[in-house]
Amino acid sequence: MLDKTTIFLSYFWNDTEIANKIDSYFENDNVVIDRGIRAIENWKSIKDIMNTIRKHNCVIMIISDSYLHSINCLYEMIQLIKDLNFAEKVFPLISGVRVGEIAALMWDDIQNGMIVVNKSEKYNREKKEYWIGPTKNGKERYMPLTDEIINLLMRIKAVQQKYGFSS
Repeated sequence: MLDKTTIFLSYFWNDTEIANKIDSYFENDNVVIDRGIRAIENWKSIKDIMNTIRKHNCVIMIISDSYLHSINCLYEMIQLIKDLNFAEKVFPLISGVRVGEIAALMWDDIQNGMIVVNKSEKYNREKKEYWIGPTKNGKERYMPLTDEIINLLMRIKAVQQKYGFSS
């Protein structure tokens, strides 16, 4: 059996909905998602959790304005920078995009170094159905990507295609 990949999910509490979606995406894979909220009882302090971040295979950071103003989130970031290979391990997600817009993204939405946000996943609670529709305001937006993020996304896409997951 393959060793499980460990991912630390770094986020500010008001981005919990996005964190939950990421968590549920990996629940059936050979991946362990560590989140401070789950692990706190296994450590003596939040600082102990943060000091273990560098031991994970990967870190997904949900970066939002609240994240950048949180002492604890910035401490997590500092712990990552101490790892010499941190650039290879960190996958930053820039918040500012609605959860439904993130859920609706497809590989075709990455164009010319940008993510094109032009649709959103919707949910009908009565029918318990999901569908893809226009964004809340119906306008198309563009989110710039760094070369490092583009390279990381292309590696993720290659792995998905290798194992038969493509969209």
